[in-house]
Amino acid sequence: MCFGIKWLFLPLFLFSMYYYNLVQVLIALFVCMEVVYRERKKDAMEVFLCRPFRNSEYCIGRFLGIFRMFLFVNICVLLVCMYINLWVVGAPFNVWIYVFYLFTLSIPTLIFVLGCALSISAMVKNRFG
Repeated sequence: MCFGIKWLFLPLFLFSMYYYNLVQVLIALFVCMEVVYRERKKDAMEVFLCRPFRNSEYCIGRFLGIFRMFLFVNICVLLVCMYINLWVVGAPFNVWIYVFYLFTLSIPTLIFVLGCALSISAMVKNRFG
């Protein structure tokens, strides 16, 4: 059963996205560790302690701030990949492949890695490296 030429480009696209996701995970780990390290080094919690809010609100806010930054970068990279697919490669274009990648590979991996990195760096007293 022949699916056509467009199915030849799908594995190549997903393979490169896995590598991009791996690089994004490494960057997210270091960013999260650096945020917690600088927060401890400069005693930034003293500024927040004068306001009445819970620790969970603070942790969720810190997580969402980093998450939004990486989500913006993911969307920009996907737009660049769409541009390359449309104008440079000339392969058949399907926007749902990019949306599928964003919601099934990139966002779940980012949530998991940010959660792990923030919780581990909050528990460990020393900076890694």
